[in-house]
Amino acid sequence: MTTAPTFSASSLGDRVYKLILSRVVNGLWPPGMHLKQAVIAKEFDVSQAPVREALHALVLRGFLESGRNQGVRVKKFESTELLEILDLRLALEEAAARRGIPCTRSDLRELGDCLHRIKTTQVTSFGGDVDDFHRQIIQMSRNQMFLQTWERIPGSAVFGVETFREFSLRKAYLRILKGIVSAYREADATRASELLREAYAQLQRRFVQIAPSTHPDAYPADRRGG
Repeated sequence: MTTAPTFSASSLGDRVYKLILSRVVNGLWPPGMHLKQAVIAKEFDVSQAPVREALHALVLRGFLESGRNQGVRVKKFESTELLEILDLRLALEEAAARRGIPCTRSDLRELGDCLHRIKTTQVTSFGGDVDDFHRQIIQMSRNQMFLQTWERIPGSAVFGVETFREFSLRKAYLRILKGIVSAYREADATRASELLREAYAQLQRRFVQIAPSTHPDAYPADRRGG
């Protein structure tokens, strides 16, 4: 099976990868936008080689898509795909919470730092910082298969700018994340799991709003018993 290249933390390719990913996640490069290596290389003041590597890695991870004679463009997800992504992410996070609780003080501090960034971030960065919070839950499980699977799921589809455009959703989601941190602090895996389901239910309802073609039965409210 083909896997995405792994960049070292200090490599130029890794920095270019993160720059491109950030623009996709934050909606600066919207779904359907065509990406040209030469243009990106000029903007980032690098050669085309690291840009080519980064684009290839993001295609393999599902953030971008490419086709014969079509170049590379930001992937546009169907409503059913978004709901399937939610389902998979929730399953992974619930399993990670069961493995990661109780957690170390260091892990709890990292999760708290993620929460603090969300509280103080700009609207355009809110989704990306929320994604970091959820990724930290996966990391705290110490399960490398969980993390590898997580890295292949396109988080930008779930946590783009449009998802959290409404203040009411950002406020409600932040309340839930605060509860998750408290559940980790109290070593309450059951409560953490309940709150994760609540968080993803919020996202599911949001997707139904912004994607009218989504049929509610595709992701019923009682699917996980809540």
